[in-house]
Amino acid sequence: MEKRLLKCKSFKLAFLILVTFFVSGCAPELQKSGFPLVSFAHLKPISLDVARVEVENNYVSPKTRPFIEHEFPVSLAALAMNWASDRLNPVGSSDVLQVMVWRASVVEVPLPRSAGLEGMFRRDQSERYDGVIELRAEIRDKAGNSRVTVETKVSRSQTVPENITLIERDKIWFDMTEAMMSDLNAELEKQIRIYMKKWIRK
Repeated sequence: MEKRLLKCKSFKLAFLILVTFFVSGCAPELQKSGFPLVSFAHLKPISLDVARVEVENNYVSPKTRPFIEHEFPVSLAALAMNWASDRLNPVGSSDVLQVMVWRASVVEVPLPRSAGLEGMFRRDQSERYDGVIELRAEIRDKAGNSRVTVETKVSRSQTVPENITLIERDKIWFDMTEAMMSDLNAELEKQIRIYMKKWIRK
């Protein structure tokens, strides 16, 4: 009897390990290795009188140029979703806070280059990257009626020189992402504290 129990436990353990591996392998990668973790978990969360926070990504990257957000070392959409998990703390028993990412895109814009002899000796800026994150947070009651909504849009643009290396480009993209997320965090907290003041709990 003991041998049968041991075999059963061993089988269950092996099955759980297999399932864990499968789920981890299917999870989308938040960011490439070699870059610092972008997180807002170190900041004090905003406690709100809602039963739960629902986070949804409504942006689907075309993954074709001029859209290049899928090439970034960190996923803008995933970071925007993680912001809600890091900063919003539901402490109530009713109402639902829905957080929706509407846009998390980066467009590559080719820039004109110097021609002729001047172009041979001048290092031009070859591309500009225009990044935009749009996010909406809405509190709904049990019947699904909207009680208050805040919307935020942040954007950043960055040019890069011709002959830039892939590593240098990734670093510029990462810095651009950090800047946009810092702007998003500041603007969303400001709006929440103004328009959702009634639901904020200390």
